[in-house]
Amino acid sequence: MYSEFMDSFNDDKYFNFISSLVKNGITSSTYTKRTEVIMLYLKPELQLLQYNIALAKCDATMGHVMKALLKDYPTIEEFSKCSSNICIKTSKWQVMYLTYQTGKNGNLSGLQQFIKERTGVEYLECSENCDGMKAVHSKISTHHLFIDVLQWEGNDLTSSMCSTEAASMVQVKLSDIPQILVYESITFELRGAIHFYKGKNGLRNSIGHYTAYAKRGTHNWELYDDLKKRPIPVKENSLILCEFLIYTI
Repeated sequence: MYSEFMDSFNDDKYFNFISSLVKNGITSSTYTKRTEVIMLYLKPELQLLQYNIALAKCDATMGHVMKALLKDYPTIEEFSKCSSNICIKTSKWQVMYLTYQTGKNGNLSGLQQFIKERTGVEYLECSENCDGMKAVHSKISTHHLFIDVLQWEGNDLTSSMCSTEAASMVQVKLSDIPQILVYESITFELRGAIHFYKGKNGLRNSIGHYTAYAKRGTHNWELYDDLKKRPIPVKENSLILCEFLIYTI
């Protein structure tokens, strides 16, 4: 179970904070502990104000936060090896989250096929100084999937000229998000979705406000908003502006 995975990290301040929040709810010390996590992992700029008050400028996108807090627990690890007997170049890198592009209709029904294609072996030219081909293999986490959701309105969804920060937010009902994704023998279940109220410029990196929707049962959802005193039950046909999806075992 994913809860056992989280409980195994006794020396991780972030995971300890999450475990405490789940088990004990919001308490008088919650925001102090959250500040400690922010200061430790995000390292925000500090601005000294009057009356010995410090302002922490911690503006950040969801992607940046995930990379900082979960750097040791990526969604995918990728390995490449060159076929040339002369080169034999190998490399390894981590991908903190997958990026799924929905296209014009904003439909998420293709997520399962996307996972299958994204984890297939890819063959690429090695480099200018090598005539070999490198095979890129992907290994998905056995615990969780974090998926960044984008919506492009143009025809070329894979253009390297497109900035993810300029992509539109995907408006979707909670009930229309795929509830299960399967990779080999691992079944991942939908646990939550991140909603973003973007700023006036309409970009994903604008100043805005994040809220989280947590799935509590087959048809039960709760809205977590730090501007509210407690979680709010919501219906599964609620529309959200989805930026990230969270799946776990």
